[in-house]
Amino acid sequence: MKSLVLFILLALVFSGCSDDGSSADRDKILIDNAELLVDKKQLINDYLAYNQRMLEDFDIDFRVLTTNNDEDINAFANTIFNQLQEHSYSHSGKAILLIINSKQDKVRIEISMALEPVYTDIFVSYLEHNGLLPYFRAGKVADAVFVAAELVRDRAYEADRGEEFMPPMESRSMGGGAKTSAKIGQNDPDAKQGEMVQAPVDADPEMVMAIYLQALEKHNKNPDLEIFTTATKKFFRQWTVTDINQNNEYRIVSSCDDKKIVYSDDQQFAVLSSPVAQRTCSPYFFARENGQWRLDIATMAKTVRFNADMQWHFSLPDKQQYGQAYAFAFNDLSFDKNGYPHRQQKKLRWGFSCGGWYRPGEDPDKLTRCWINNLQTGGAAQELLGLKINDKVVAAGYGSEQIDNISFRQFLNYMGEVAKGEEVTVTVVRKGENKVTLHAIAP
Repeated sequence: MKSLVLFILLALVFSGCSDDGSSADRDKILIDNAELLVDKKQLINDYLAYNQRMLEDFDIDFRVLTTNNDEDINAFANTIFNQLQEHSYSHSGKAILLIINSKQDKVRIEISMALEPVYTDIFVSYLEHNGLLPYFRAGKVADAVFVAAELVRDRAYEADRGEEFMPPMESRSMGGGAKTSAKIGQNDPDAKQGEMVQAPVDADPEMVMAIYLQALEKHNKNPDLEIFTTATKKFFRQWTVTDINQNNEYRIVSSCDDKKIVYSDDQQFAVLSSPVAQRTCSPYFFARENGQWRLDIATMAKTVRFNADMQWHFSLPDKQQYGQAYAFAFNDLSFDKNGYPHRQQKKLRWGFSCGGWYRPGEDPDKLTRCWINNLQTGGAAQELLGLKINDKVVAAGYGSEQIDNISFRQFLNYMGEVAKGEEVTVTVVRKGENKVTLHAIAP
């Protein structure tokens, strides 16, 4: 069974090294020599975003190295620290090095003099036991790396809100550290425990949400709570949940104001959301199963994403594939190309929005075309013209006025400028079909 050694040297910026300590790949901030992270590209990308934000906001550089050497933990840490501190991207010596050794089963954390007042022994112990260990035991090393980045970032922001962050100091190891077993891959039989929770038969989504918050507060990790949809139960059986996850979710949701509930026309789906200005307040999805409202966190996990500031946004392709049942709740919003929500300044005439696409070999800056990425339920684009999600618009107009290979901007102008009562003609390429020509009278 593989096991792990973790060093978090909160004083060193890592620009890349080999297992023998020699410098290499100095432009990299994540060196996976032990190949523990090769199949986790999205988590790695998210980690890199955290790294950049920490460097920009706090002059802290967080680097990761995986290794499988046999060298003594303390000696290896000191060697790497002494050889790499000169390569710091931080101007003040504040940085993080996370070393993961797949042959040993220990966690070691060392704190630099500059960062010791922020990342205290209590914080380090909390990070190890409550943040990282559950992921190690589940065999999810990449998730552990990402969680470490989240926790270090959150602690930095907390310190910054309370007082000036840290004055520049020379980066050097204090050599203390904390060490414990990582138990990677050793399943924890108590990881998914908690009393069974269910809601009254007539409970509305807001009551179900209140019951869920109580479960979070009590650190109830039972994946089979009766307030979950069937798909959500399956999701949580496979997903690692920690006390830290639950604490953060409880704190954020409890702070969200002016929540409103919106129901689908058939009363089978609902969305509980806060005003879009509260960017950290994610919408929550609910579906009726067996006549009762249940949390659909499985669909949320497929469609909702968060940036380094914990602001929510949609993964638009996933929203279109998995989240169409909940699209009704967002008709008063528009979404930019990254899926971030914005309140519409005025009612849309047609009720659609475009993403961009272009043919291979073409210059996207010169001829970006429109593909339909959002449709207002009951809007004119859907009801009158018959557009569908993922339609690729290739032409608009009729006869001598037809515009072939119509660009993104040309199409928006065409739809916006056509006079009320005139006929609109749009040609699209629809998945699984040839070109389809649509007609409507402009509203």
